Parts: sequence; C-alpha cells; structure tokens
Amino acid sequence: MTPPCPACDLEFAIPATLIGAFLGLLVIAAITDVRTMTIPNFISLALAGLYPVFAVVAGVDVLDGVIAGGAVLFAGLGLFALGWLGGGDVKLLAATALWAGTD
Repeated sequence: MTPPCPACDLEFAIPATLIGAFLGLLVIAAITDVRTMTIPNFISLALAGLYPVFAVVAGVDVLDGVIAGGAVLFAGLGLFALGWLGGGDVKLLAATALWAGTD
C-alpha cells in the first residue's frame, strides 16, 4: 500500500477549508442579523474576497460567479428600492451568489 500523496491532500483540504470559511461567515451573518437586524459589511466583503481564491484553487470559472453575483445584485437593488430588502441583505445575497454561480 502506498502512502497518500501530500499534494493530493492539499487539493482537497484548501477548497474544503475555504468552503468551511464560507459557511462560517454565513452562520455569523445569520446570528448577527437575528440579534441586531443588521449584517456587517465585513461579512459580505470577506465572502466576495474569498471567492476568487476559492475559484482559482478549485478550478471554478471566476466569470461564472461574477455573472451570478452581478445578476443577483441588480435584482436585489430593485427589491431594495421597493423597500422589500435591506442593503445588507442585498450585499450578502450577491456575495453568496458569487459562490453559487449560474448553474
């Protein structure tokens, strides 16, 4: 039996760690939103900032996420103008859409 290759483990560990950070930030956003009815900007910025790193490491098309994020941001701005969503909600949705992509 041959030992597992260290590079193979990193190919899984780095994207998995970034996905864990993504999920952790969403949990923090949910808890903060329930407690204070606000979503701090640093959460949306961190999600958007981690996405390009994840996309490069995981081999995901960055443009796919940018298209999804832009579409959600555009739709969210309309809902914000109608008073149906708050600004923090729109930013969080757009940052999350980056990770979801268009598929």
